[in-house]
Amino acid sequence: MKKFILVTLLLSPIFAMAETPVDICIRGKIGDAIAKQTGAASCSEVSRTKMSSLKNLDLSNNLLNRIPTDAFQGLTSLQELDLDSNRLTQIPTNAFQGLTSLQYLNLGSNQLTQIPTNAFQGLTYLQELDLSGNKLTQIPTDAFQGLAYLQALGLSNNRLTQIPTDAFKGLTYLQDLYLNDNQLTHISRSDSGLQQDVIVYGVSVQP
Repeated sequence: MKKFILVTLLLSPIFAMAETPVDICIRGKIGDAIAKQTGAASCSEVSRTKMSSLKNLDLSNNLLNRIPTDAFQGLTSLQELDLDSNRLTQIPTNAFQGLTSLQYLNLGSNQLTQIPTNAFQGLTYLQELDLSGNKLTQIPTDAFQGLAYLQALGLSNNRLTQIPTDAFKGLTYLQDLYLNDNQLTHISRSDSGLQQDVIVYGVSVQP
């Protein structure tokens, strides 16, 4: 048994170096977009190297109504992901898992009604998150947990009526919070967990 394991370990780096295509055609329009933006002729010709080196992925205005499971698997260097102006109604759990380099995520102008718990888990280096122009009525208390480096958060033009206690707790680098055009008139800085230096747009701020 030990000899078999040793041989496997010795051979695995050789196979890892091969430019083998990745089957991303099952990802539908997302797979086609990845192929186009990596310079591949088709989704069946995208190599692992091209996948892992992709830094920007623009999927805006594609009439997407869902995000397939593991849609963004392998995009370990991706820094910007634009899903603006689609028809997304929900965010699958762990949809963005593995995007450890992501800094900008745009989910604006969709039809999202809720944010699932841990939707953005693992996006440690995310700096900008845009959820404006959706149909959000509430925010889970831990929706933004773990986004330690988030600087700008867009929640404008939704249907929010209140902000839960500690909703923004832990966002120590947050600078700008956009709450324009919701059903909110004010927000409590202490109750919501906002840092003192965060600029809030669209509502009055109470201590």
